[in-house]
Amino acid sequence: MNAIQETRKNQWLVRSQTTKGKFYKVEIGEDGKVRCECPDFLYRREEIGGECKHILVSGAASVFQSTIQCRFCGHVNNAESWDDNGQKCPCCLAPRAD
Repeated sequence: MNAIQETRKNQWLVRSQTTKGKFYKVEIGEDGKVRCECPDFLYRREEIGGECKHILVSGAASVFQSTIQCRFCGHVNNAESWDDNGQKCPCCLAPRAD
């Protein structure tokens, strides 16, 4: 198996560098948050909003950066799908509030 394998849309398995045969699941959840099941992310980075090395090498961080979560309705949408050059949510038409 390769060091990084996309298992489905927005989900990857990333090989551990320290434990032979171990893979960590990295995914972008329906809430738009990127998560990893490695101890570094679970016990340190999740609380402060950081990214572990598995998220960085999987490409999930760059996929996540191209999405926008509406602060009004909560839907996560591709940046390209927002109306008026990315300024209105395609679901509820609320203005973007970055």
